[in-house]
Amino acid sequence: RIPKVVLPKYKDWGDILHWQLQENLPGSFPYTAGVFPLKRDGEDPTRMFAGEGGPERTNKRFHYVSLGQPAHRLSTAFDSVTLYG
Repeated sequence: RIPKVVLPKYKDWGDILHWQLQENLPGSFPYTAGVFPLKRDGEDPTRMFAGEGGPERTNKRFHYVSLGQPAHRLSTAFDSVTLYG
């Protein structure tokens, strides 16, 4: 079994302090490993493009498409024409 977080095996206090200030654990300052302590399984958001029509239409489409999806979060990108050219 592979652990979710593997810590370095430093023995010198200077190395430990340097690691804590530069890297540290997930969910701890300076957040280089992410702002959440551990990512849960099934936390991936539903991904959608924005910009198809006005804001009201986009909001309605987001609600309609995400209805019944297991994810509670949306990850939106710009409209596809802007993104892909």
